[in-house]
Amino acid sequence: MVKMVKDAIAAGYRHLDTAEGYGTEVELGLAIKESGVPREELFVTTKLAQTISEGSVEDIPAGFESCLKRLQLDYVDLLCLHTPYANKDNTYDEVAVAKSWKLIEAIQRSGKARAIDISNFRRTHVENLLKTAEIKPVVNQIQFHPYIQGAPEYAKWLQSQGIAIQSWMGLAPITWLGQKHLEGTLEELSAKYGVNKSTILIRWQLDQQFIVLNTTKKVERMQEYFAAVNFDLSDEDSRRITDIGQETHLRVPVGNLFDGGDFSPY
Repeated sequence: MVKMVKDAIAAGYRHLDTAEGYGTEVELGLAIKESGVPREELFVTTKLAQTISEGSVEDIPAGFESCLKRLQLDYVDLLCLHTPYANKDNTYDEVAVAKSWKLIEAIQRSGKARAIDISNFRRTHVENLLKTAEIKPVVNQIQFHPYIQGAPEYAKWLQSQGIAIQSWMGLAPITWLGQKHLEGTLEELSAKYGVNKSTILIRWQLDQQFIVLNTTKKVERMQEYFAAVNFDLSDEDSRRITDIGQETHLRVPVGNLFDGGDFSPY
């Protein structure tokens, strides 16, 4: 993994995303140190979850200090509350989330996190958090791709609240081959614009004003993804992807948080 991250940095990537739960902070820290790129030129995100950190909500500060130690950093640019499911059985607890957020806010005030955000929060979770939050999350990092029902409406609502969207699993229409509704359209658009299908989907996400997260071990793909900033989809083609995507449904399963057949809206 160290080589993969160093390759990404060498290719021009500057936003590096990790999490306590991924088990990749040590390797990311080593890659940063060995890259030769000044720390201030990089944007580092890590994530904490109440169900993963030192043992309970109260231990979030200790969990964060462990993150910094593994990363060999004095601060992160973005600290994320990884999930609203705060209990060991992955159930939602509004009070626990609010308490967790207060501790995350304190970390930002300390200067060890330049900004703070959330991940995998549905609209109800965000609305509840905003009731007590003193610092609004700058981002909600969510699974987002054309096959998630109701996602476009949720994205517009988040943006109306001043919360940006980081999309993960954005290439699911390609990588999860059981759903092929977009296959013909993506092939056609790939030929039309002279880029691969992944790049078409990344451009579609950028057109929604999203911050796009992707991962790959292959340097050539890292370079291909950059092509998404060098062309524009027509409004008509962007709408085609949206409309065809909404004809089916796929929410990629994540542990026991999301069921693959989960049709519930964000």
